[in-house]
Amino acid sequence: MTTIKLPLPAGKVPPSAVLGPLVAERQSLLHAEADYEAVMAARHHLRDWCGDDWPEDAFTLEQNRADLAEHINDAETGFAYGFTVFTDPGRKRVAGSLYLYPSAYFAGRYAFSKPVRDTVEAALVLADYWLRPELDADPLHERFLQDLQAWLARDWGFRTAIWPTRPALEARRRRYTQSGFTHLATAASLHQPDWTMDFHLSP
Repeated sequence: MTTIKLPLPAGKVPPSAVLGPLVAERQSLLHAEADYEAVMAARHHLRDWCGDDWPEDAFTLEQNRADLAEHINDAETGFAYGFTVFTDPGRKRVAGSLYLYPSAYFAGRYAFSKPVRDTVEAALVLADYWLRPELDADPLHERFLQDLQAWLARDWGFRTAIWPTRPALEARRRRYTQSGFTHLATAASLHQPDWTMDFHLSP
């Protein structure tokens, strides 16, 4: 089990955020059913986002509840923080999920050159998220991303962030490029050499 924790430059973990037309709130088991509906509706897109076969067609609500519990435990230990992203202030329909990890964790798990590894570590945070396919391709995604960057800087104290993409997420890589992100590297996992990700640095 890792002892790495996400640094908190601002000294706190914000409980929620308004990100464009969407609302992010710290993950809770109370979100399990709405989250499950979104996960299964977006399952084909999520397989590209994950780079594997999750979630399988037979994925159950209880399995989803267990996954949420693991993410909540990550937050309780200070390792990482997950947020459920809702389409409305009433928190009824889930749009996706957002995860903030210590970038140092990934710096030690991927085959980076030393300059890139140093850059990844210095960023402090790695931000990863998924949205329902129809929202991922919607113009509102740009507002979501802009507000997300502003929130990380204003409420968390992160001056920049690392943003990963899996090989199948070509549209996401284009969006990051159009947003002024720098592509740092395509790197293989040190533990699974056939598993690669692209890593980007936000301005």
